[in-house]
Amino acid sequence: MKKIKVIAIVLTLVLALGSLVACTPDTVLENTEKDYYVTGQFAGWGDAVGKDQFRMTAVSLKDARVAALKAQLKGAKYLYVLEHVVITDSGAGWTAQYVENGAVKDCDGNQTMKWLQVAKGQEAPDWWAQSPESGPVTSLTPDLLWIPGFTETPAVGPDWNGNPVVLKAGTYTVVFAMVEKDTGLEKVAGLIAE
Repeated sequence: MKKIKVIAIVLTLVLALGSLVACTPDTVLENTEKDYYVTGQFAGWGDAVGKDQFRMTAVSLKDARVAALKAQLKGAKYLYVLEHVVITDSGAGWTAQYVENGAVKDCDGNQTMKWLQVAKGQEAPDWWAQSPESGPVTSLTPDLLWIPGFTETPAVGPDWNGNPVVLKAGTYTVVFAMVEKDTGLEKVAGLIAE
């Protein structure tokens, strides 16, 4: 009789654990009050708002498109991607500055990008990131995406309103997230080459 009870308890535990694993959701990490856009010279800057081809899609941490950055995205509260963003390195007619090994360098304006937060149903952005309004954004892929330091008067290079720079021309999946840290929500961005 004891053997049957032990077997019944073990089976119940196995079934309960199995059902918990099966019910683990692929939670889409969406900010239900805001939309996020990727913009730059390629998107007409402020003209990106309202255009689906520049609106980022909320995804879960299990989404294959963010697999390469999954460890860095641990603790994400909001997670967004935009695929097939083509960055060229010529033709803008203007240059942007970035810093490499302590030296200021120029790149083509087509290599710049920013992220916009817009209240759902609105056209005017709450903020352009990075800026004093958005707070700092940290690059998850500094070999591909340079973001100015978050300071008003840097010793060298652009200030906190300077444009982030894509260091290599190519086609990318752009990732933008807000990750919960001990200090609060931290904004992060990265590029995954397609």
